This record gives sequence, C-alpha cells and structure tokens, in this order.
Amino acid sequence: EGGGRELPKVSYTPFDPTLTIEAVREARRLVVPITTIDLWLDSQAQAIELAARMLAAVGTPGFFEHGRQLYGEPTAPLRYLPVTPLQLAHRVQETIAQLAQIHFDLAPPAYHSAAEVAERLRVAVIEHFGDQAPSVDLLDQLSANALATSKAIRVRREARFTDRDYVQLLHHEAHIHVAPSINGKAQTALPILAAALCLFAGCSA
Repeated sequence: EGGGRELPKVSYTPFDPTLTIEAVREARRLVVPITTIDLWLDSQAQAIELAARMLAAVGTPGFFEHGRQLYGEPTAPLRYLPVTPLQLAHRVQETIAQLAQIHFDLAPPAYHSAAEVAERLRVAVIEHFGDQAPSVDLLDQLSANALATSKAIRVRREARFTDRDYVQLLHHEAHIHVAPSINGKAQTALPILAAALCLFAGCSA
C-alpha cells in the first residue's frame, strides 16, 4: 500500500550466548540424569542452552532450527500420537465450521463486575492459603482480564465475568499459579521450584 517493492532490511542487536552456554555446561557437570529430578534438570539445561543459541541466531536459518528443537514444529508428529499439530488444527477448524451451521444459545447466565469477582476471590484465597494468601487488586490497566504472581492476583477493573469465569479464575490464578509458587518457596534443597509460576503453569508472571 505504501508503494514498496521489497521487504525492509531488519537489523538485530547481536546476542552473545557464550556466558550462558558455559554456565549451563558447568551446571550439567553436577547432574547425573538418572533420577526423575536429575532428568528434569538436564532437560531444563538443554532448553536454556537452545534458547541462548536461538537468540544468537536471530535473522538466520539457525533461529528456526534451534526453535524447532526447543518448541517443535507444526508438521512434526506428537510424541505419543501419530498426528501433527497442523493436522489437529485443521480438524479443529473443520469442527468449528460444522458447528457454525448450528445455532446454539451460548449466552452466559449472568455477568458480574470486577469488584464483585475480586471480593469473592479474596474470601476464597484467604480461606485456602491463610496468612500466605495473595492480595487481590483491581487495576485500571491490565493486559488481560486477570493475571497472577505469587503475591498478588490482579483483576482489570472494567472487565465483566460470568459465574463460570469466577470458578475458572479461582482455579487458574490461585491454584495453578499461586499454589505451586508458594510450595516452591518452601523448598530448601531445590529453590528453583519457587519459579513454578512460569516453569509449570505455562504462563508469564
């Protein structure tokens, strides 16, 4: 639309993975991948090294290659099923296309304000976590309707929720994000488990 005839030339800030790779290799010398926890540590070390190499290869074919090893690719079969993520995506798309021809009444039963949901969350987390309960805060600006860290659950003030939304928020934000992080902080032999918020929940803090 702007009259351009070729792709722009993009420049990236170089990333040196040397220190990261050396630190990971030093840590690996302390790991004997036999027990479950050692196997997990070894896999985490491999992931960190691949991520460092991927960042160092930004703008080159190596970026995709390291990313493929780290995250997989749409055309690679799943570990336990002879099907690829791309095939599954096509199946989901086909199912949705079929459902589009059927008229369902999917209207939520009721809406609740963020303040109402936040108050219910406060009561629930105090009952479950006691003096370790995270605070529940209302914020004007938030990238999602709700986000959690180990110390706080944040709810966007203008958001509206159904009854099912509240239950989902309680289980996801409190029991999936907050609980593993609190348990991890109680560990003395393996304090990295305190990072469970991101390592095991699959979300960013």
